[in-house]
Amino acid sequence: MSLPALQQPDTTARAGNQPGLNRAARLMRMLGPAAAGVWDELSAGETANLRQAMTAGPIQPRAEDADELRRALSRQPDLSANEPQNIWQRLCDLEAGALAGMLQAEHPQTLSLILSQMPAPGAAKLVHALPRPAAIKAMRGLMLLGPVHPATLRTIEAQLEALAATRTDGFKAAGPVGVARIFDRLSNGLETSFLKALEASDPGCAARIRGHMFTFDDLAALEPAAIQTVLSQVDRSVLSLALKGADAPVREVFLKNMTKRAGELLVSEIDATGPVKRSRVEAARAEITDIARHLARRGDILARDDIDDELIE
Repeated sequence: MSLPALQQPDTTARAGNQPGLNRAARLMRMLGPAAAGVWDELSAGETANLRQAMTAGPIQPRAEDADELRRALSRQPDLSANEPQNIWQRLCDLEAGALAGMLQAEHPQTLSLILSQMPAPGAAKLVHALPRPAAIKAMRGLMLLGPVHPATLRTIEAQLEALAATRTDGFKAAGPVGVARIFDRLSNGLETSFLKALEASDPGCAARIRGHMFTFDDLAALEPAAIQTVLSQVDRSVLSLALKGADAPVREVFLKNMTKRAGELLVSEIDATGPVKRSRVEAARAEITDIARHLARRGDILARDDIDDELIE
């Protein structure tokens, strides 16, 4: 099935309205080193525009976390929720490779629109799974994408619904792991509230979900670009306290993303601290974990397991 192609955007009008450029900047920031192939193919002007958007300030995510949680819970056999998933979230539930295979032959501008509507983590995985030429064309189109006529959007949504309906075997099960991934992107207040509600209806459910949630030790699985973003937000004294007695992989992932001198100073500070109460260490680790989760919710970092390993070049 071929989706309708969009008209080429008016590149002269993009300065005043840049939702596509901001979206592209957010995806490139999430992909980090995995986006190297896209950067290599962009023109000097495209690169300059994109870098300017990436450094202009925080790129606000869409307010989708609570809706995403409700949709995920609706897939659980032991939980009741009747709200249907929209097509953009359903695309995220397809394996990235399967989704790329479905869409890689579509018009680049149609791919650009799809990337603009999907939740950012799913869009980033799709960019990574697409063949490089298709990914580059789609990202170029996304940078120039302006408002899309509602009728065009509805047409594409309807055809995507039909296309996705033929590939239900490619959808991933949610279960505790899927719900935990969503909880990782919720604010602490929402997380606590939802966990209490789930525990009340299904004793033991909260423990199963917490067992799969993002922890301090999971920082070792972040991409270098994500670790550097976390480092930029963490106070040095908090980091030295959190790394006291930390497992080697976590300690090393921070040290490798510092200058040699900064790493040596940090190790000296840790060694000079002496015995520290476990409660203080755990509080420091919780603070850094919360920062990482906040950055993930905002779309500034992407965990390594959010991208299929076999697709990384």
